[in-house]
Amino acid sequence: MVTIRGLYSATLFVEDLDRAAGFYVDLLGFEVETRSDRARMLRAGEFRLLLHVGGSTPDEQNLHLHLAVDDVDAFHREVCARGARPEALPETKPWGLRSFELRDPSGCLWEFVQEVDASETPG
Repeated sequence: MVTIRGLYSATLFVEDLDRAAGFYVDLLGFEVETRSDRARMLRAGEFRLLLHVGGSTPDEQNLHLHLAVDDVDAFHREVCARGARPEALPETKPWGLRSFELRDPSGCLWEFVQEVDASETPG
């Protein structure tokens, strides 16, 4: 049985990326780990905070949580066997994570992640 190791990161959807990043970096002391036009991955100790462009609308959440697991494929198989219906199969992202997403009964989106070697990822 695969276990959840802990919170990997949280995503905050923001309207003004530069302003939000300035708050977390300049005022709270986060460091910028990666950046793109629509996102910034920030780090404070072992915690990562992804700021992503996307303002709040009635159909959007402002928070997206990521939980680390040792084997994302095995965990996907286990939760499916228990009756869960993930959004999609696990996928390897170009930024070095393999993951899948699952909504809880309230519609909150959880992403289960496993770090992989980014040099071996597509894209």
